[in-house]
Amino acid sequence: MAWFKKKPSDLERLARLADEVRDTAIRRCAERGLAVTVLAGTSGLDTVLVAGDKRRFPLYNLTTNALAGRLEDVQRMVRSHVDGLVDAGEAPDSAGLSDAEWLDLVCVRLVPLEAARVLGAEYPQRIAEDLAVMVCLDYPTHISYLSDSSLGGRDPVALAAVGLASVMDEPTEPAEELRPGIWLLEDDSPYTATKVLGMERLLGTVLPEAPNGVLFGLPHRHAILVHPVVGEETVAAASVMMSLIGRLATDSAPGGPIGTSMYFWRDGVIDLAGVVGPDGRGQIDGSGRFGRILQELMG
Repeated sequence: MAWFKKKPSDLERLARLADEVRDTAIRRCAERGLAVTVLAGTSGLDTVLVAGDKRRFPLYNLTTNALAGRLEDVQRMVRSHVDGLVDAGEAPDSAGLSDAEWLDLVCVRLVPLEAARVLGAEYPQRIAEDLAVMVCLDYPTHISYLSDSSLGGRDPVALAAVGLASVMDEPTEPAEELRPGIWLLEDDSPYTATKVLGMERLLGTVLPEAPNGVLFGLPHRHAILVHPVVGEETVAAASVMMSLIGRLATDSAPGGPIGTSMYFWRDGVIDLAGVVGPDGRGQIDGSGRFGRILQELMG
């Protein structure tokens, strides 16, 4: 599930750090009475721990968030993280919740499609080439991503609709114009990036109006970069957008990065419009709706 390539020296450091995080996490789980093993087929930065009850604990975000810490800080961070996971495991299981409790707790999150599969979920609605919508339960102490088996036979589409309504009802701060025509919507809420699913509610309120649609990027879960498509100015803006997405979608981003793709939204439909490659250069795709609309606007 490694979405970003590193220089050899960085890769070596990440490999050592991933081993330390894995070993510390396994030890702390054992101390807390939770036996875990490494999920077959996972290793390094992509390591996933699995418990006897089939719960899965990807270590990607934990490892990348630990990059800036000293060894003792890393060990403390991992122990704290594991303690939170164990405490979360003591919360009511989704199978024991009433229908009313489900409706009260349910929410949604946008995640990379590959991440949804690692978490054991095939139901998530795919909204772009590399993005999916996962149903979650938002407990007071943690957020639980739901696998196929965790749904208990419930309709994921209906749950997602309720969850999105809950996410969109959260207050949203007005966006900041980073560059001419390029806006950053950033917030402490871990659901900020997910709000692109309700883009029509953001436009004209916390974002400018955009009758021709918008380009947007989701560098991490707390941020959305947006450019309202206007015509010739959009050509230059798209390149700047790609650069900003690449700079913000780092391993140290809050909660870890979502991705380096750029998307085009119009009338509720999302298309892939570009991606920042491993070399840091943006590659814009003008072959779809975005390209056609831009050509129309430019005459």
